[in-house]
Amino acid sequence: MSDIIASLDGLASMCHEYPSDPHNTELYGRIVSMCSELAYQYLRTDYYIPPTVGRMVYRKYGDGGNIHINRTVQEICSKGRSMDAIVSRQRVKDVRLNNFAFVIDRSDVITAKGMSRKIGTNIGISNNPEILEKIAAISILESIKKTADVIDVLTYGNDVKGPFNEQQYTYREMLLDVGKGANRLDLALARLLQLQWDRRPGVKHLIILTSGMPETGRMDLLDDIEVQESVLQYLNHMQKRGVRILYLPVIVDETFANKRVGSHSPRSFAQKIARIGIPTAELGDLQTLPDILRDGFKQMLSCRMHVALFE
Repeated sequence: MSDIIASLDGLASMCHEYPSDPHNTELYGRIVSMCSELAYQYLRTDYYIPPTVGRMVYRKYGDGGNIHINRTVQEICSKGRSMDAIVSRQRVKDVRLNNFAFVIDRSDVITAKGMSRKIGTNIGISNNPEILEKIAAISILESIKKTADVIDVLTYGNDVKGPFNEQQYTYREMLLDVGKGANRLDLALARLLQLQWDRRPGVKHLIILTSGMPETGRMDLLDDIEVQESVLQYLNHMQKRGVRILYLPVIVDETFANKRVGSHSPRSFAQKIARIGIPTAELGDLQTLPDILRDGFKQMLSCRMHVALFE
């Protein structure tokens, strides 16, 4: 694992270099390979593979095969000596459909230029929130695609794009994507609710990778507060529907962490989300990224939820 930590600075440099040379397949392959290795060592699939549930079921006789007669008192009383009352026991397993929704912030503040405008100082490659976000996003997708049945990826700035599957929104597009616009996380969550994603059968995981604060971008206090409260209401609703949520704020500067927009700063908003029972893991620098991602996933999966099952 120390080799991965030692190579993170090189990985950040490659991610920074790739947009200027997007046809360099060797560079692209090295980026994906290193993110995949990070996912394998720190985000192992056995951390969050949903287990199957074994149980006994009673099946009625279906005019074929061997008959194992296990009559129940209720069936004898209601049906008497009819063939409908003949039942057999069989051990089955409920398989939980594994749904992942990955919401990725592509607003202006996720970029080095946008962050620099917010705090008034230059942001270097080593603590560029956009580079940190892209490494985290590719690593997470490399991990969850091995166990997820369905993956929906949404990106958002002023507008929401998606949901896409992993073939429609490729790593290449992710590396070339440039953040712009305001942080409208409320619209991304509203899109999922409109699609009734939270009502899907099986296990549902929602991962939010973001920077800054949900806001309108118009510097209107009341509107910004409304957007932030909408995000909290949507998350609370999804949690009640059995969705396991992980909130990953990218906060690379302490001045920015406490810069208030609307009724919250980025750090206080993350703390507010944590108080309603949603795991949060703050991404602050490259060297701690693997451990924070791993701990965040473990927190998310330790939350016990009631989920719908099917055979």
